[in-house]
Amino acid sequence: MKRFVAIAVVAIVCCVFTIISSISAEPQRQIAITFDDLPSVPTYDVGEMKALTTKLLKILKQNKVPAVGFVNEGKLHQRGETRSGPNEFEARAAILNLWVDAGFELGNHTYSHLDMFTASAEKFKQDLIAGEQTTQKLLAAKGMKLRYFRHPFLNTGASPEMKSAFDNILAERKYIIAPVTVDNQDYVFAAVYADALKNNDHTMMSRVAEADEKARLSIYSAGRGAARQSLQIRGSVYSPSGDFMVATLGIHTKTSTHDRAVQARTRRA
Repeated sequence: MKRFVAIAVVAIVCCVFTIISSISAEPQRQIAITFDDLPSVPTYDVGEMKALTTKLLKILKQNKVPAVGFVNEGKLHQRGETRSGPNEFEARAAILNLWVDAGFELGNHTYSHLDMFTASAEKFKQDLIAGEQTTQKLLAAKGMKLRYFRHPFLNTGASPEMKSAFDNILAERKYIIAPVTVDNQDYVFAAVYADALKNNDHTMMSRVAEADEKARLSIYSAGRGAARQSLQIRGSVYSPSGDFMVATLGIHTKTSTHDRAVQARTRRA
């Protein structure tokens, strides 16, 4: 269970321009650490959310990592519900407030983790604004503003025209877009690990943990080179400077992703 918590902490939803020194052979290398899909994934249990978040924030503070968390405010409600009781909603909002109280900044990741390949500009604007309500208030209470936006699934639009329409809405609401140059796809490992934990399969849990560590090191090593170049990410081009890259430690929770994880587990078994 302790190992699951450790992996879940790394995989807690799992990105903005907060810069820290990177461990690298090259001097002056820097990296931004961010987390998508707050308040938490995959659990909707408030107790688990609080435990995972508290442990994660403690690690970040101890290591002086100035991370940013991107919020899906729809997760402040119970899964499958548009409304939750006041106590449930407030308890989940309190999880987000742990980030702010610890001195970390929050960003907007849309209300519903919107699929921007299929969304209209009007739908995007509605979802964007809906995703501001609680986060904005929590930040304002600490004298901060909601500044950053992260595209769900890193999708910026199905065409240059739609991307431009979305960008105009973000500019209108004064957002800074937070791109990603390194995505460690930890959600795949987390889904398989969660299944193994549920089945009390310690052999699989160990195999997933070892594979996750190897994959993470490989991805970050490759990312250092990729960050020097303009990256084309699903139809949009980002051009980070040679000394800067963003690493996302987020989890995305679409069914298709979980299916792939289950298939991976089956192949390993």
